Amino acid sequence: MVQTGLVAHGVAPGPPVKIGDVRDLKVQLAMAGFMFTAVLLYWNVRGAILIGIAAIAGAGYWLGVGAAPEAIVAWPGDYRLEAVALQLDIAGVLKLDFLTILLTLFLISFLDTLATIYALGSAAGMLDDKGNLADVEKPMLVDSLSCMFSALVGTSTSGAFIESAAGIREGARTGLAAIVTGLCFAAALFFMPLFKPLQDLSFAYGPALMIVGVMMFGALRHLDTHDLTELVPALVTIVMMVFTFNIANGLTAGLIVHPALKLLCGKWRQVHPGSALLAAMCLTYYVFGCLH
Repeated sequence: MVQTGLVAHGVAPGPPVKIGDVRDLKVQLAMAGFMFTAVLLYWNVRGAILIGIAAIAGAGYWLGVGAAPEAIVAWPGDYRLEAVALQLDIAGVLKLDFLTILLTLFLISFLDTLATIYALGSAAGMLDDKGNLADVEKPMLVDSLSCMFSALVGTSTSGAFIESAAGIREGARTGLAAIVTGLCFAAALFFMPLFKPLQDLSFAYGPALMIVGVMMFGALRHLDTHDLTELVPALVTIVMMVFTFNIANGLTAGLIVHPALKLLCGKWRQVHPGSALLAAMCLTYYVFGCLH
């Protein structure tokens, strides 16, 4: 209705996502980085994504669109956590006014982690014939404990991230990879001057994130395209994620549509009670307008 009115008055709304200025050197570097990394992956080059980031970042420095590091090594700054660690107000949160907020945070954290773990499990070839991940409770428990610990000490939320697909492709299959990654992050504290300029080089690391998304497309082969009760919820999930720029919005929409469509199509036997409960919880996410 709003869009029709705008068009009637000669004001057509623009698309939510627009093509960037392809004459911009940064855009050109990003496109080159995407193609370069894809070629490296095709030829199974070890460390292809990291090489792609480094190559485009170096090209950016050489072409004058990126700031070179001022130093390489520096002693870590003041990272004490006394001001935020264990500064909790649990009683203040346990109020009816905070119920929708807590429910939203729970759904976002739970669904985001669950989707990430299954996507990474698919990338690692760890799903069975039915698309299930064995002992999924274990990584979920680890993620939950990690999230709670980070909240207690006052740091940003810790958890599973889809970028781990890059490490999986390089051969990471066990917890040893996570330990090595953690040690590398600890060592990076002493090389902050070297890494700090990379934060502004979106044209260098942006293509890597796009490549990680491409690597996730392999999971679509498990989708039964002949069953609309499976295809439609999957499409709703993908579309909602893309157009709202939020994973939780897509997952909650898909989890609502899936059991509802099964019931309406007479396939109620395929609806697990847990799925129905989760759908009801996701519905509150929309009823109370907690979208992100």
